[in-house]
Amino acid sequence: MPTSFSSDDNAMGTPSPARRLLAQYAAITLCFVFAILATFAMGGHLPLQPCDETTGVSYTEWNHHYVDDDQYARLGDALLHGRVTLDLPVDEQLAQLDNPYAFTPRYEIGDANHPIFWDHAFYQGNYYSYFGVIPAVALYAPFQLVTGTWLSTPAAVLLASIVALLAGAFMVWQLGRRFLGGLPGIGMLTLALGTYFVGSNITYHLIVPWFYSMPILFSLAATALGMAFWLKARRSDGTLSTACIAAGSFFMALNLGCRPQFILVSLLALVLFRKEIFRERTLFSRAGLRQTIAAILPYVLVFAPLLAYNYVRFGSLTDFGSNYNLTGFDMTTYVQSKKVTLYLMAEYLFALPDPTAAFPFLAEITTLPEWCEWAPNEPFYAGYFFIKPIMLVVIALPFCWKKLKASGFAPIVICSAALALVVLFVDTRVAGITERYFSDFGWYITLIALLAMFSMRQQFDEAPRKRRAFCAVCGILVGVSALLGVLTGFSEGHYWTFISTNPDFAASVYALFGNPL
Repeated sequence: MPTSFSSDDNAMGTPSPARRLLAQYAAITLCFVFAILATFAMGGHLPLQPCDETTGVSYTEWNHHYVDDDQYARLGDALLHGRVTLDLPVDEQLAQLDNPYAFTPRYEIGDANHPIFWDHAFYQGNYYSYFGVIPAVALYAPFQLVTGTWLSTPAAVLLASIVALLAGAFMVWQLGRRFLGGLPGIGMLTLALGTYFVGSNITYHLIVPWFYSMPILFSLAATALGMAFWLKARRSDGTLSTACIAAGSFFMALNLGCRPQFILVSLLALVLFRKEIFRERTLFSRAGLRQTIAAILPYVLVFAPLLAYNYVRFGSLTDFGSNYNLTGFDMTTYVQSKKVTLYLMAEYLFALPDPTAAFPFLAEITTLPEWCEWAPNEPFYAGYFFIKPIMLVVIALPFCWKKLKASGFAPIVICSAALALVVLFVDTRVAGITERYFSDFGWYITLIALLAMFSMRQQFDEAPRKRRAFCAVCGILVGVSALLGVLTGFSEGHYWTFISTNPDFAASVYALFGNPL
């Protein structure tokens, strides 16, 4: 039977089952934190030193552009100096181009002596960062204020990954309490946390600790905290906590200033609180005015400065600047055919891996067949469900649907599936295929997978052998998912491959498999 909610100690001072379980779960979570630190050490990203305005800037011959790995630190510095523009030199030839967003003209004029900065927004003669501003406000700028130096991007990714994991652990705990009406065992909680760890793609961001990961990791943390507080808002007597509603809305609202795609998770509130909104009319109505204000006001307070920030930069409240990106194609004019979009969406989800006999046993797959017109694509090794096979647990949904309906979470599954497809469609249409976008739509699939795991656990309450077998299979799939993520990091085509970040370590691992570098 599920462990009781009670956290009172007995008369002899012995910790209650809930407190013992919480202590065990905290210890398991710390083990995951140590795994994160070990991954960074393995990737050669430690030690992590402060940097300055020249550290991360380098010229790349293949695209004739400069890359600034410390773009977020530069943004934090700009904000501290009262600017929204980045302190980067604007090449005169770039400023004179009729269309600076077209790649070929930039390629032709760019060289080491004529700097053009890759993946920066360029608008009316100035460079901007089009990535969400909150990581700069919450982390980089305070670090510079305290230390007088810039925070290096790998160090920031390490911190953000740990926060995202801890936030995910809090969400998993609250989801287990809410779904099961009590607490699952430590084994199920560990499996659920492992599922969140790989499903939300934190594993990828640890291996590839660049500034692109920062807004995603911040959104993963904000979304998990928002969902956790909303789950915690419902008290045991059925009433709602105003403070938890407000906290959930605040963290969810932060997504607009991190990774805006995640703001759609806010729509899950309509399902979580559907009884109060649609049936009892006690939320978003006069009857529940205080709680309604608690739900809406945080969005207003967070959105207002973020939209003003957009207006100051680009003259529009809703323009985040991503279309002004200096990248490999003109984002102001790029239109993807629907046929290509549907094909790439299928690849995102279901592309089969290309196994090889030699280490690391996975080859980069071709995402664009001959019939397919060009679309943006980056190194890719398998579709989401096959590079993270623990997500295949969603196959169990038909077998536990009655449990999901009885618990009230079936609408969450349906809504999450719909939102995952919407986000996947938008990501694919705008930017094609890249592994880091697994986080955007994978968060919803991970939530569905967690609900499937919890419902199957309930399904096997009276069948211990089946429950143990199910947990064993899930444990193996979590391990395989993590292993596949690590193996891709050894591929020569992978970004931030271990071959370049930690060549001695990579060579020793290759040698173990008789495949010297």
